[in-house]
Amino acid sequence: GIVLKLVSLYEKLKPQIGTLHKEVTFTVLNEIAHTATIIAKNTSLLTPEEFKDIKEIVFFSFGYESENEKSDDDEASPSRGYSPTPRINSAEALALIAARESSPENVNKVMQALEHPNGIVRFNGSRHLQDIIESQETIFYPLLLRKIKTERDAMIASSYLTSLSQIPYDEKKANEI
Repeated sequence: GIVLKLVSLYEKLKPQIGTLHKEVTFTVLNEIAHTATIIAKNTSLLTPEEFKDIKEIVFFSFGYESENEKSDDDEASPSRGYSPTPRINSAEALALIAARESSPENVNKVMQALEHPNGIVRFNGSRHLQDIIESQETIFYPLLLRKIKTERDAMIASSYLTSLSQIPYDEKKANEI
């Protein structure tokens, strides 16, 4: 199905990166990353092999720095709109991947997105934290508290607060905020 076709396109593109025009690489990889992120929203429907393939695409896309990002303003807010990049698109899928498979590698990728200097990457990285917050509470609860206190962008901070609200209520923890 669609995952097999996406993987085929990705496998054809990957060895060509560096030889294709940068804008062609950017456009194709951006669409691959976007499609993989949409598919990741339903990881429970993926076979183990499909999940492995989607994870590889998402991780590669998250690590890809396009020319477009080199000139991006790290202080840009998602509230003012933004143009997607492979990294921005794939950042949204990281928590979804960690929700299905909470390995140290997967959790670390989510942490990288939440600590990224670019606010739009942080925002997209936080969009599905509610899917992993309960199972990874010891890692993400202290991080969310710190991020809520230090995040300068209101839209990103509100995304952290939304994730925090998914943890079962504990008065002692609520008072920490």
